[in-house]
Amino acid sequence: MKRLYLVLVTVLMLLYIVADVLFDTVLSQYAFPYLFVIPLFFIIFGSVAFKFAESSFVGNGVKIMMGIKSVRLLLSMIYLFVYAFVVGTNVVAFLITFLTFFFVYLVMETLLFAQLNKR
Repeated sequence: MKRLYLVLVTVLMLLYIVADVLFDTVLSQYAFPYLFVIPLFFIIFGSVAFKFAESSFVGNGVKIMMGIKSVRLLLSMIYLFVYAFVVGTNVVAFLITFLTFFFVYLVMETLLFAQLNKR
């Protein structure tokens, strides 16, 4: 489980580096502040969610998994709205970047929960 979580963090950080390089070179007109906060959001949420899931997953696996996914979706929507209304700089580029991280995180989270469910 810890190995898969480290893979998740590594993939998110590599995706952050790729996005940062792209926004610094090719897509500089679409660059937005606070790019570093996107992977940080998923890493912090992931660590809390996986610790919670690991401690109470036995017998309640599907309920825990759906609860965590619902909370993540709700927090992600709140995060997007806060960025759009408070910062408001290049919102479309932020949304596309955030959704890319979101879907990568979704795949990795599903793999982690499948691994946890095998136990």
